[in-house]
Amino acid sequence: MMEAPEDGSPEERHLPRGLVRTGAIITIVASVAGLLTTGVATLYSALIANDQLEQSREVAEEKRREQAARVSYWVDVQPDGMPRLHLTNRSPDPISDAAMVFEADYYADSADAARREISTAMFAVRVVSVPPCSDLVFTSKDMRHGKVGDGDHLVTPYPPLVDEPPGPFWERFDGPPRVRTERVVFTDRNGQMWQRDKRGLLTEGPGLKAPRGKGADGAVMAVQPQSLKACADTAGLPRSTG
Repeated sequence: MMEAPEDGSPEERHLPRGLVRTGAIITIVASVAGLLTTGVATLYSALIANDQLEQSREVAEEKRREQAARVSYWVDVQPDGMPRLHLTNRSPDPISDAAMVFEADYYADSADAARREISTAMFAVRVVSVPPCSDLVFTSKDMRHGKVGDGDHLVTPYPPLVDEPPGPFWERFDGPPRVRTERVVFTDRNGQMWQRDKRGLLTEGPGLKAPRGKGADGAVMAVQPQSLKACADTAGLPRSTG
């Protein structure tokens, strides 16, 4: 009777079976370890790539918002109580198609000074452009209010008035009013429209929708932009304006 051939190479036939099994186990473990290492490396590379992509997106978003973030809209009050409304562009490029919405509370005329009531003037002022590194400042002396309106109505947007308006419709404020910003919309150098609200929050925004109110319409006289002493260039470094 013929004997069945022995499995394995001649070298394996001369090795103890336990040693062969141990070698096989070591080979399997090494293969699994190699696969795990490769998997971890692949996962790590994917995480790094995803993190780099996220950083690129953040940089691109910061770049997109760069100019708009340097436009501010605020009110301050002088020691004599006179309020000043600011539309400030601290970027090295102009902004365009700006529209400022704000309110001014004031005492309406009355024969009895003790019974004067507080009225509100609603302003929607369109500004064609604001130069680079400049500040548009409107004091209450530059503001006019119309007759108190009857009921809820759309506020008419007005450009700054070059000349003192004739007729009895527009009036000066008797004393310093209380000015409150609502929002400003504007277009940046890339044609993107933005809105900054009364809390200072900057968002992408549609064009100006005429506000509604129960007070009188308001208008402002045209003013010259004031140059800022310094502002940031596109690299974020201060740039002197002379």
